[in-house]
Amino acid sequence: MGERLKALRAGPGGLEMEWNETAQEAEKQLTGEVAATEQATDQTMPLRLREVAKASPRGAVLDAAAEIESALRTLLARHGLSADELRMGMRQLSSTAAERELISLSTHRAIENLSVLRNLAAHGRGRVEYAQAVDFLALADAVMYSLTAARSVGLGRFAEVGPA
Repeated sequence: MGERLKALRAGPGGLEMEWNETAQEAEKQLTGEVAATEQATDQTMPLRLREVAKASPRGAVLDAAAEIESALRTLLARHGLSADELRMGMRQLSSTAAERELISLSTHRAIENLSVLRNLAAHGRGRVEYAQAVDFLALADAVMYSLTAARSVGLGRFAEVGPA
């Protein structure tokens, strides 16, 4: 599992994850911006996914992961990968983008960590609570910001965002 996931416990009572850092700290590392408060992070999450999370936390996690996968496919397609080469999951797409230096290492690590909960949600392993979905969405939003920046820059190389 990723460096940021400290512990993962799944059982009949549900799913419990312990992170080495909070979603806000990961967002700060990815974007180079300080998330002032939890309210500010909540405002950056897409409203549609927050509404989905209220009704179905699992659905919100899967929807956000699908958006990240789609953004990775778009990024890689713009850099010459064929449709056949793009037939892989979120983690493999992220690895390919990182190997080609299209995304930063911190973005790749965040995607690896997101894929853990996405896979647990997709395969029905444990219950996904609303709070977990909100944390997932906050980090997913930061990843989407980073992927959008990588696509719009169009340089082929993605520099780490953050202090020199």
